[in-house]
Amino acid sequence: MIEVSSLCNANDIVLFTCTTENKKIISLCEKGAINNPSGKYYRFGRKNNIEMDFPKIQDESSFREFRTHLSQSFKGARSLGFSREMSFYNKNYVYVIYDNYIEENSRIADKMDEDEIVPRYGEPKDDRGIVVYKRGIKKNVKVTDLKCNSNYFSLYRNNDKNEGMP
Repeated sequence: MIEVSSLCNANDIVLFTCTTENKKIISLCEKGAINNPSGKYYRFGRKNNIEMDFPKIQDESSFREFRTHLSQSFKGARSLGFSREMSFYNKNYVYVIYDNYIEENSRIADKMDEDEIVPRYGEPKDDRGIVVYKRGIKKNVKVTDLKCNSNYFSLYRNNDKNEGMP
């Protein structure tokens, strides 16, 4: 069982959390019960030093602060991957928390003999983290892309690495 650190309050729901390569924690949380949440919030930093806590008021109005984007790609009936993003604006910046799983080489045919071709599947791309953009007049400019290490939890993802998340 892997223990994943979170900056969510003890009684709140962890939607997403991970540790970045520089040992800081990204957490997306919901206040209240899973079937009746009363607010959403984002935190970044370390357990003893939370650098960002957004929004300041974490009640039902906080749901309006966040935007969700989900996409999934298919080839026939086979899923090739998905992308989940949660974004929010804070002053002149856009924050995008992402969780991606994409099969880069979705299908490669191996020729076994003259009559038989057996498909095999390539290695997946699997990444998550947060990208921060500074809002511009014509386009946003990327400020940073903090990637998570392999120690993460996502409520919306079925992943053996995450079993036992407190």
